[in-house]
Amino acid sequence: MQTKALPPAFIQAATRGLLHRPRKLLTTTTRHSSTRLPLLRRRIRPTSIRMQASAQNTLAEERDPGAVVGTSLRILKYPHPLLRAENATIETFDEQLKQVAREMLRVMYASRGVGLAAPQVGINKRLMVFNPEGEQRAFLQEVVLVNPQIIASSKKTDVEMEACLSFPGMSGRVRRHEWVKIEAQRLNGKQFKAKYEGWKARIFQHEFDHLEKTLYIDRLEEEDKPKVKDTLQQLVEVYKSEPYQSMQAAL
Repeated sequence: MQTKALPPAFIQAATRGLLHRPRKLLTTTTRHSSTRLPLLRRRIRPTSIRMQASAQNTLAEERDPGAVVGTSLRILKYPHPLLRAENATIETFDEQLKQVAREMLRVMYASRGVGLAAPQVGINKRLMVFNPEGEQRAFLQEVVLVNPQIIASSKKTDVEMEACLSFPGMSGRVRRHEWVKIEAQRLNGKQFKAKYEGWKARIFQHEFDHLEKTLYIDRLEEEDKPKVKDTLQQLVEVYKSEPYQSMQAAL
């Protein structure tokens, strides 16, 4: 399809700003099964989707890397307006797009996360990356999705702890589908379908929400929402005091 190329500022879109490490970008998720917990802890270490028992450990490992060598991308934090902005469909598949994906992965690993969506680094495009292992050395597990869509999901759901790189210092329980079937494009534009279950499904749903202008705090269990009220207010105050956070990225 004939389309205009992404603007030159695409790569430098978020020179001042940047999911979930909750070590793995999402906060980490863990099952309530004692037989699976050790495995998840090995996998998850710092994510953005974790279990209640390990939530504090996860938060301790997550971090804002600030400026990351090799990229100008920075993590945007709540309540930055770009986190709620519309995310455009990507129609040009070129070297610039590949470079943006590489830089997003670089930032994700530096943050000790397991996933990251383009809006979190100030790029309002439908692009996301994740690695369920949360380790750069496990690069074969890296997933880059362009223009992803959910085409089917399980009726069965589960609730796990989640955190988010854009919401440092907090976590809460979120209900997600146990599996999802998705359709997306690769960096070369080729379309494909996949099914993600368990941990991968939770990471995908967390990042996909970012592309839909939905933040994980919108999905918190009702009883958990009052618990994060003070932290959210603190993030608002910090946002007002950080110049780079107040700047809107030029796309």
